[in-house]
Amino acid sequence: MKTLFSFLTLLSITSFSSAQPAPDQLAGTWQGTLQAQGVSLRFVAHIKNENGNLSATMDSPDQGVVGIPVSSVNYTAGKLDFAVAPGASYHGEWNSDHFEGKWSQNGSDFPLNLSRENNPVEPNRPQEPKPPFPYTATDVTFANSIQKNTIAGTLTIPEGKGPFPAVILITGSGQENRNEELMGHKPFLVIADYLSRNGIAVLRCDDRGVGGTTGEVMKATSEDFATDIEAALDFLKTQRGVDVKRIGLIGHSEGGGIAQMVAKNHSEVSFIIMIGGLAIDGGRDLYLQNEKFYAGSGVPGEVAKKYLMLFQQMIDTIKTQKTTDEKHKAISTLLNNGRKQFSEDELKYVPNLQDEKSIEVLANQMILPWMQSFINYDPQPALKTLKCDILAIYGEKDIQVPAKENSEAFGQTMQNGQSKINKVVVMPGLNHLMQHATTGMPSEYGTIEETFSPEVLKMIADFILKR
Repeated sequence: MKTLFSFLTLLSITSFSSAQPAPDQLAGTWQGTLQAQGVSLRFVAHIKNENGNLSATMDSPDQGVVGIPVSSVNYTAGKLDFAVAPGASYHGEWNSDHFEGKWSQNGSDFPLNLSRENNPVEPNRPQEPKPPFPYTATDVTFANSIQKNTIAGTLTIPEGKGPFPAVILITGSGQENRNEELMGHKPFLVIADYLSRNGIAVLRCDDRGVGGTTGEVMKATSEDFATDIEAALDFLKTQRGVDVKRIGLIGHSEGGGIAQMVAKNHSEVSFIIMIGGLAIDGGRDLYLQNEKFYAGSGVPGEVAKKYLMLFQQMIDTIKTQKTTDEKHKAISTLLNNGRKQFSEDELKYVPNLQDEKSIEVLANQMILPWMQSFINYDPQPALKTLKCDILAIYGEKDIQVPAKENSEAFGQTMQNGQSKINKVVVMPGLNHLMQHATTGMPSEYGTIEETFSPEVLKMIADFILKR
């Protein structure tokens, strides 16, 4: 789920020059942890030195991304700089035994220190499945004929006599691979393994721009991503071993809304399962997640109150202004005027308002096609018209799709809906990723060894097998 959390504490960069390494000593692996929007992300840089020419690639292990090319690497007198893409760069200065610096992206700076690491420590993920597997796993590709892009994924079919019930897994927002990999976790790999061990076929796919899947990303909306799932549905219906009368969709976070869109237009969808899926409109959900994030981050109440008021006004602007240009102008004016409400000390809690550049970055984010579509999406009309069976699961500690508001909205909506079998469950102690959590904050995701609650895995399998 994409967020607009804006609580960040920026550290100043101090110049150091003691015992810095020579350029020919830089080759190797350097690792650090980036703190961004309440989330800890490991950052790995692989630096090469070939005849005095430095080059590098970078990995973001917690997001499942490796081998990102670095366009330029410069090192002079203890100062390391490299650029990854337009608007994304790193600057660090040598401090005794590491580079102390910052990662800059889209107008924001995040503290990032890099230390040499020859043997990076991988997080313990005990649920990650290991072979041998009692099912077949096949890498597949197929076409989205509507938007002319290619989709790549993995299809797992149980051993034994079919046909088997089948599901398509739908990721949350942001570009993720077929395992929905983030923070060192692979939730969709764990889910697919469990379901296929229990007699259920599973198709999971890379998002656009990830792995083998192509297609427009920057201008795409949830409705566009829904066409990818429709293509997956058409593909799955042709596969041997799949019971075409028992095909369902499992959507996590934004994926729950996409499941609603697809099922609304395809009567062959037998059931949908929403894991932390929206039952309130997207704008309301974004406001609530910001509110809960601020409450859990120790931000002074008056600062949070003022920023949340601005945030609600931005949402209202997206919903009421007609053109994108009008929305951008109105949001920019709103934020520049709103900035004056904060003291310099208070602004450290809201870096989106630090200066005109930061405000411009936020205004541009708010008018992205995906953001506009998400803010305006109301799931209730679709939920009311769905005739398939529906299971909605929420984590009590979820701050990204808050359980109370969404579960209550789901229950009320389904009282007037057409689905004869529908159920909503709020799981005690679970967060947005369905992990047993302490706070529910995103910063906790990567520190928890559990990838996905065993209780929820069983609940999902039982619901499918009873269809």
